[in-house]
Amino acid sequence: MREPRDDEMREFLEMLEKSCREATIRSYEHVFRNVTAFQEQNAGSVDLSEDDVAEFITATWSRYAAATRQGYICKLSNYLAYKHGGSPEQIISRINSVVQKKKQEHGTAGAAGETNDESHSQNAPAETNEEVFELLQDYLHQCAYGRREHAVIELILTTGCRVAGIAEIDVADIDTKQQTVQLRTSKEYAGESRSYTASLTDACTDVIAAYIDHERQECEAEDSAPLFTTTQGRVSCSTIRRDVKQAVQSAIEYQKSRTDTEGLD
Repeated sequence: MREPRDDEMREFLEMLEKSCREATIRSYEHVFRNVTAFQEQNAGSVDLSEDDVAEFITATWSRYAAATRQGYICKLSNYLAYKHGGSPEQIISRINSVVQKKKQEHGTAGAAGETNDESHSQNAPAETNEEVFELLQDYLHQCAYGRREHAVIELILTTGCRVAGIAEIDVADIDTKQQTVQLRTSKEYAGESRSYTASLTDACTDVIAAYIDHERQECEAEDSAPLFTTTQGRVSCSTIRRDVKQAVQSAIEYQKSRTDTEGLD
């Protein structure tokens, strides 16, 4: 197995070993090896940058599915945030923006997904609920694919489940092969908790799978394995509401930045 050539990559992996599963470490090693090999083959710089990541994603576009591409971006953004400081979320957004621009120059679809219909390219500010919904979907697919907020919002939109029910979902409740989720009604609304099965769309299933593979944090203290987690354990309802609110705000800012950029061209 070829070791990452960047000493800081090795230091980053050693840091992850203290808190992450072996499968997660192996996944990071796989990403680092592929990016390192690409840089060596193309005479890239040893010091990995956001532009290098964007170049790698663009050059290997046809090789990977959307979830895999975004998994690469998420992992490499976490590394760049460790190395240079800053927010991984902002790094992800910048990388996706660069990739999107490169793909548009080649007449191809956006950064994280395969769709780029007219509703995704409108520059007018979103004013109606429908426009905000379309804007949110575009932002999540382009800049936050497979992140916790993306999986949460996809589940809410697909199943109509309340926030309290979303917070109670365990990993074992998800069946990606059958594309179903086991949900529990809240005692607050039903008098007693009851379980029922809800179907998932292809898009929702793919997002949840990407979240579990690349973004979900492990919890040692929980009796069960909650689907949505923080460093403290199962995610709270207030955190879910905050995630959704921040995602909507980020989507609006994302649209504004695209509009401002296109206005300068």
